[in-house]
Amino acid sequence: YASPNVLDSFPTTHVADGADVNDDKKPGWHYDRPKSLQSFISTACKMNDEHKLKLIIAADLIEQLRGQIKEFTKFSCSAGIGSSKARVKNDEMGKEEKENEVVVSD
Repeated sequence: YASPNVLDSFPTTHVADGADVNDDKKPGWHYDRPKSLQSFISTACKMNDEHKLKLIIAADLIEQLRGQIKEFTKFSCSAGIGSSKARVKNDEMGKEEKENEVVVSD
């Protein structure tokens, strides 16, 4: 049996935790969305981090909702999940509309 692919459950989810940006403009830098997402989920589960586990549950619900919106209306939409609506909106600026973003703040 193969291990589950995080992108099967979270095809559009992006974790905004600081590791997703190249502030230093390092050449050759590449953001690995699946690796970042898998790491976020694994760490939240291992540490039993209630805040992050709730974000994962919310991300799953939003993925399902966005899938239904697309299926029934043929429209795409974006979604952001975080403890601060203003921060989520700010982090969403410039993101693709077909993306679900989880904003992590400690």
